[in-house]
This record gives sequence, structure tokens and C-alpha cells, in this order.
Amino acid sequence: MKSANTNAGITRDKLDALTTELKGISSVMGATADHLRLTASGKSGEFESWKKDIRAKVYGGCTASIIGGPGAVAACYAIGVGIVESKIADYKREVDAFVKEFTSWASTFDILKNLADNAAKVSKHWYGKISEFKDLI
Repeated sequence: MKSANTNAGITRDKLDALTTELKGISSVMGATADHLRLTASGKSGEFESWKKDIRAKVYGGCTASIIGGPGAVAACYAIGVGIVESKIADYKREVDAFVKEFTSWASTFDILKNLADNAAKVSKHWYGKISEFKDLI
């Protein structure tokens, strides 16, 4: 009986350590998922800022070409629209792919966090069962 009690105590201590470790893993997985989402969100914000800035520079420059007359302004806008808007569309596709990938990774880390949480609950449950058993013997 004494060795069963000792073994139950060792098992209980290992379950306690495992529960603590799993809670730490869960925390890291959750923080990683949050960081990935923030990175994706930041990239989207960076794109919006870049888009506004590039349009302001190009179209503002076209407005400054008024010195060349209305034809110069029209030509500048015609050229600027084609180049700038295609660059914006290209960059938007890149950003959208980046955001999609990082959001997908974040979801994966959420799943890992949930797995660690569930494993910690099971470990804690068995910790209680082993403690009861140890107390009985």
C-alpha cells in the first residue's frame, strides 16, 4: 500500500507539472495568434497609408502641372491613373495574400491553444482523481 501511495503521489505531482506546462503552452499559442493578427492588421493599415500617400504625390504633382495648361494636367492624370492604380492593385493583391496567410496561421495557433487548454483540463481532472485515490490508500 505504501508503494501505491508513493506512486500515486509521484503521478499526481507529474500531472500538476503537466497542467502548469500546458497552461504555459496555451498562453504562448494565444499570444502568437494575437501577434499574427496584429501583424496582418498592421500590414493592411500600412497599405492604406501607402495608397493615400502615393495618390497624393502623383495627383498632387499633376495639379502642379497646371503651368503647362489644361492639356498637360489631363495628360499627367491619364498617365498617372494607369501607372498608379495598377501599382496600387498589384500591392493590394500582395497585401491581401499576406493578410490571408497570417490570419490562417493565427487560426492554427488558436487551434493549438485550444488543444493545450483541453489537455490541461484533462490533466487537472486526473490530478484530482489521483489525489482522491492517494488519500484513500
